[in-house]
Amino acid sequence: MQGMGVVLAAVMYIVAAVPQAQADSPVRVVVDDVPLPLTPAPVVLDGMLYLPLRPLAQQFQTTLTVDKQSIELRRAGGRTFLLRLDRLEVWSDGVVWMVAEAPVRLVAGTTMVPRGIVEAVFGVLTVWSESEGVLEITTPKAFRSETPPKPVAAVPPPTPVAPKPAFEPEFKPDTSPPLVASGYVSVGLSLGGAAGTSAASQLQFATHEGEQRVDGIIVMSAQSGALGATGTVRIRTLTSLLTVGTFALDDSPLTLYQQGVSGGLYEGPVGGYDSGIVAGSLTGGGSVYGVTVKLPASGEWLMGAGAFFDAGTGATLTKLRVEHPAGDLNAFGELAMGSSPLGSGSAFRLGLTGASPTLTTSLSYVVLSADYPTIGNASLFAGRSGPLLELGFQPTPQWSLLTSAAVLSGASSGLPDRVTYGLLTGYRASDAVGLTAELRATEDTSGGTRIRTTTAAMAMTYAIGRWGVVAGASYVDNDDLLAGTSSATSTFSLRAGYTLHNGLPLWVELSQSTGATEAWATAAGLGFHLATNLDLTATVRQKIYTLPSASWENAFEIGFATPLPTGASLMLGAGLKYTSVDPNPTSYLTLQYGLPLYLYGVPRIGRVEGLVFIDSNGNGRREATGRSQRCHLER
Repeated sequence: MQGMGVVLAAVMYIVAAVPQAQADSPVRVVVDDVPLPLTPAPVVLDGMLYLPLRPLAQQFQTTLTVDKQSIELRRAGGRTFLLRLDRLEVWSDGVVWMVAEAPVRLVAGTTMVPRGIVEAVFGVLTVWSESEGVLEITTPKAFRSETPPKPVAAVPPPTPVAPKPAFEPEFKPDTSPPLVASGYVSVGLSLGGAAGTSAASQLQFATHEGEQRVDGIIVMSAQSGALGATGTVRIRTLTSLLTVGTFALDDSPLTLYQQGVSGGLYEGPVGGYDSGIVAGSLTGGGSVYGVTVKLPASGEWLMGAGAFFDAGTGATLTKLRVEHPAGDLNAFGELAMGSSPLGSGSAFRLGLTGASPTLTTSLSYVVLSADYPTIGNASLFAGRSGPLLELGFQPTPQWSLLTSAAVLSGASSGLPDRVTYGLLTGYRASDAVGLTAELRATEDTSGGTRIRTTTAAMAMTYAIGRWGVVAGASYVDNDDLLAGTSSATSTFSLRAGYTLHNGLPLWVELSQSTGATEAWATAAGLGFHLATNLDLTATVRQKIYTLPSASWENAFEIGFATPLPTGASLMLGAGLKYTSVDPNPTSYLTLQYGLPLYLYGVPRIGRVEGLVFIDSNGNGRREATGRSQRCHLER
């Protein structure tokens, strides 16, 4: 009996979840004042009028192709539209043409669409009279009235006036394509387990020309104040640039010392000022969250301010920069103040910069107090002073080279003298292929020690069709040049993802470390449909250490996702984690919310709104007995 009760409850839930049609009088459809019978008949679902798609496609000479993933409509003029069941978006030419007021639905085996999609796909105007149960459809042919014949008159009119057309479009089509495609973003939290609370997000940009084509996948995570990212996507507008993934940051808390960052960087207007907002983890260790603002010019001087925060150390920095442009050679000065739990200090920098179309240079002198808290590469200068030379070279739009060198003295703070140099190279063959590589070395010399630390890192991104691949490698070497000892670790990683025809992901990750630290890790994930409105995702992770000590950890995650009426989706998941230190499983829960991301909103090429009437005598005015209707058309 208990099992029967569960079954009855499930049946009642399913019946309650199915949209109910309103038991009103039959809906009549009229096209250009001519009744159009439709089979099956239109129906009102949840207060929204739905119409059968196939008979309308036959009426308006549109080819209809339906498969398991999409519904394609090709108009006689050649334009193609793409729909998907339970989705709001109407795609055309690789962009979201419109977002409907309700999703496409399958009712008793028939594809039904709301009247907003009817307007967008067939290029018509609709007026729905709910009280009368009548839907009036007006085609573009009804907008144009032929010029009436000229009346026969014995005497020609003194001032001939050309008849005014009855309907003159008020919009001009915009043929310029959008700057980027649309995409999908998801955000969520993970609660419980040894890691505590962490946040994760995924950003996926795609075009929809025929089959779905993935241009890039970004996976981001945040925990204990550190932000990380895998992959790189750049989103450009006419006034701003958003970079997500791995990039070069040329505005550290004090210097222009180039460094690699994994996270996000926005460059563009904020509150009327040119600004930069950054959040991410640094290649050399630590993390940075900051904002810089260019202030209005004061005479011949340019000024800017910035604030930075390191969540790992609790350090807070503020910076003021003043620049005097003088043609090809500019003078600048920077002053920074910092505080942290360990102390507070100041720093300053004076120098000259020069620039050409392909080469930028900077020669400056840097002084940092011993108590000045530093973030990222600025830690190379802590308690030291000396000259800094930087060169940036971009021979082609695809290549970029950034190099720097410094000779620093630590005598005033009782620290070793330091020589440091680095090279950061970037190559972007196309929007689908990118490569970055960084080499940095630091050598400290004092009376009895001479230690050199060398780091090298490289990452390659490749995204084409449904495939996306991110490969990376890093090398860290610590040498004691006087004692002749060395300790080095190399790490290799690979992430490959594929978007299935149902839109769900399939991906794998591999990584291996050798040298002073030896470990290897694997991970895999997949997703598939369980039911019409229910998807399942699963992830398995394993990591094993052999040096400097043997240990392991395993994790398994499973989640269920369902679409929401708004077009978004909701995912609830759970995970188990095992480690060699604590073989008892640690459980945690995850909750994610995802929705389509339209960078420029819904593309609008034009809009017509007003009264539409038939002008029988061609005078451009509505007759006293003429029928009119208020309607609008958006493209």
